[in-house]
Amino acid sequence: MWLLLLELACGYWITRYGDALDRTRSVMIADSFLGWRQRADLNAEFLGMPLQTNELGWRSAPLARLQNLPQVLVLGPSSAFGWGVAQNEPYAAQLQLLLPDMAVINAGEIGYSTFQGLRMLNSPEGKSLKPRHIIVAYGANDVDCHRFYFQSSRSDADELSRPRSGLEVESFRGFARSSLLSVLYKIANRIRGFSSHPAGAAESPTPGVRVDQKEFAANLREFAAAGKALHAKVAFLSTPFNRPPLRALTGENQRKIERLLDEARGHYRRNNLELALVLLRKLTAIDPECNEAYYFMSTIALALGDMPAAKIYSDKARSTEPVRIQRDVIAYNAIIRRVAAEENIPYIDLNGLLSGKNHSAHFVDSIHPSAEGHREIAREIFRRLFQDKK
Repeated sequence: MWLLLLELACGYWITRYGDALDRTRSVMIADSFLGWRQRADLNAEFLGMPLQTNELGWRSAPLARLQNLPQVLVLGPSSAFGWGVAQNEPYAAQLQLLLPDMAVINAGEIGYSTFQGLRMLNSPEGKSLKPRHIIVAYGANDVDCHRFYFQSSRSDADELSRPRSGLEVESFRGFARSSLLSVLYKIANRIRGFSSHPAGAAESPTPGVRVDQKEFAANLREFAAAGKALHAKVAFLSTPFNRPPLRALTGENQRKIERLLDEARGHYRRNNLELALVLLRKLTAIDPECNEAYYFMSTIALALGDMPAAKIYSDKARSTEPVRIQRDVIAYNAIIRRVAAEENIPYIDLNGLLSGKNHSAHFVDSIHPSAEGHREIAREIFRRLFQDKK
């Protein structure tokens, strides 16, 4: 009886006060091969918008209707899926209006990295498609430190390569159906946010990104190779973002930050925690938005028994995470541009496209385009890839 009441209370709390990510699990399901995927054949409401998915969980028409048309396959994360916009507003749907004689397939999956996108493309379902064009738009989740399921500090390649047992997948699916377990998981993550890494460990306490820069470049080259094998034309899109310009650092200050961080890592590994903390405080005086430094400081303060300081530094780590993501997205966008040039395939700079626009009209949040943003993207893709070929 008490468990039922707690379940109902937690369900009410998630509905009333939970964030968008809490509600996202209602449209997802754990998957042994991909980590997770969107639920198939949905006809529901998500983020206040109607949502329909096909037999593969994609926000696209049933594939049987598209088999006899030339296919354009759009691969990407929630920004391709169409986070926060209506069913007919993602750029794949807008591109479909511009290409009535082709089938534009929106295979955007919420939370996907390049690792998952490649696995999906190489899956039996992906291999059943015969695209003439493949548009690749990953990056935002590659630089993330968190997954919807199978969370760990390991990379996607390390954590998701192992196929999961049916029992393990079913346990995650059961977890997702329980509001009580979801709330307990949030509380555990909040506590673990500044206590999950033992001081003096051999590695940095900073959470690792899901796909590092070297793997990201290799994954992009695999997309290019997969396109050639399918006789499809591949194009890369950069990740757009809606954030104020980064705080400028002089070259001298950047070198100081790198030196202080390197020295702090050395003291941390040798368990010289007070010395590491002194260096990290100097670092944050130069760069108050250095996310990695605050993770270090939180772990060290916790090891020294200073819980109030650990909590303050943990909160600073969370509050500077968007800055860290922005810096990483800029670096990964540069990798996309470089690999596209090396592979001689088109690169469409969506961030450059939208950066001069009215951001309140072109984004629903810091990373997801609005309906107008999607229309701009669709028009640019059409102009760059299709207009002169028609």
